[in-house]
Amino acid sequence: MLVRIAMSWLLLNDIPKLLLHDGWYFSSGSDENLYYAISQSIALGHPRVTSVAMGQPFVMAVLVWLTGRLEYRGVLPWLVIWQGFILASLSVWVMAHLSYELTRNRGQALASAFTWTFSAYLLWLVLGLHSQAEVLRSAYVARQLWMNGLTDPPSLFLTMLGLLIVLKGIHESPQSQRRDTLLFMGGLTLGLAATFRIQTGAMTGVLLLALLWNRQWRGLALTSAGLVAGFSPQLWYSAAVNGNILNMPYLSNWIGFDPTGRFYFTGQGIQFSLQFLVDNLILITRGSWAMALLEIAVAVAGIYLFLNCRRQHGSFVAMIMFGVPLASLGLHVITFVFAIDPIRFALPALSMGTPAGVWTLFFAASKLQTKIVSWRSVLDAKGTL
Repeated sequence: MLVRIAMSWLLLNDIPKLLLHDGWYFSSGSDENLYYAISQSIALGHPRVTSVAMGQPFVMAVLVWLTGRLEYRGVLPWLVIWQGFILASLSVWVMAHLSYELTRNRGQALASAFTWTFSAYLLWLVLGLHSQAEVLRSAYVARQLWMNGLTDPPSLFLTMLGLLIVLKGIHESPQSQRRDTLLFMGGLTLGLAATFRIQTGAMTGVLLLALLWNRQWRGLALTSAGLVAGFSPQLWYSAAVNGNILNMPYLSNWIGFDPTGRFYFTGQGIQFSLQFLVDNLILITRGSWAMALLEIAVAVAGIYLFLNCRRQHGSFVAMIMFGVPLASLGLHVITFVFAIDPIRFALPALSMGTPAGVWTLFFAASKLQTKIVSWRSVLDAKGTL
C-alpha cells in the first residue's frame, strides 16, 4: 500500500514522465468534463438530466460544496488524492484479501497484491512496444494508477470490495448472523459500484449467477436486496431528474419513458449487437488468421483453466475468478465503444482478472514441478536398472 502511494507521488513529480501532464492534471479524455458539468448543476441545486451514472458527479458536487471552487482544476487535487492515493492504496489490501478468499493461498494473495500494485509499470513496459508509445503511456499509465477524475477507480474499487465481502459471507457458517450481514453489505457495495459505472452490473451478474448455480438461495436473496439498496441513489436520481425510475444511464436513448409517461423503445439506439461483436473481433485479430488462431487457443486454454480451478476450489470460486473479468470484457466487446478505445475498455477486465492470472501461474508451476518430479523418477528407475 505504501509502494502504491509512492508510485502516485512519483508520477506527480514526472517519474515516469508523461505527455499532457500539467500539475494535478493527467490526460483522461473528455468524460470527466461531463461529470463535472453535472456536479455543478447538483451543487447549485438544479440537477440536470444526465445519460451517465450519478455517483461520480455527486462526489464532485461534494468537493465543489466543500472547496467553494466552481472550476474543475479547483477540485482536481482533492479528487486525485481521493482516487489516486486513498482508494488506490486501499485497493492493494482489497486485492490481496480478495485473492486469498478465492484461493485460500497466502502466497497467491501476496502475488496478486504485488501484481496489482505494479500493474501500471507493467503497462508502461508493454506499451513501449508500440510505435505510439509516448502517446499511449500518457493516456493509460495515469489511468491505471487512478490519477484522474474518471469513474473507473471508484467503480472498480467498490466492485472488488463487494466481491470480497460476499466471499467472506459465503465462508461464514450458514447459521451465522454475520453471514447474512456480510452478504447484504456485499450486495450494497456492488450496488454503489453501479451508481458510479453501471457497466459493473455485468460483473455483479456473474456473482448472482454463481449464487444461483450453487443453490445459495438465501445468499442470492440477501445480496440482491443489498444490490437494490446500494443502487437506490441512482434510482432516486432517475425518478427525480430523468423523469422516471427506469430512465437509466446509457439506456434512456433507446428504452425508457418520455416526459408524458409513455413507454418508448427504439432499436436504432441500442449500443450493443452481434455486428459490433464481429467488428470488434476483427479489430482485435487485425484480419490475421494467426491472431485468430491465437485467440482460439487462448479461449481453449481459458476453458481448461476454468475446469481445473473448479476442480480445486469449486464452481462458485471458479465462476467468480474467471467469469467476472470475462463479463467485463464481454460487455464492452459487444458494444461500439470498444472499437473507439479498446485498451481503456479492456483494462477493467485485466485488473479484475489479476487473481485468475496469478492462480494460472501457480497452477502452471505446480504442473511443471509434477512433470519434472515424474521425469526424474523415470530417469532414476532407468539408472537403477
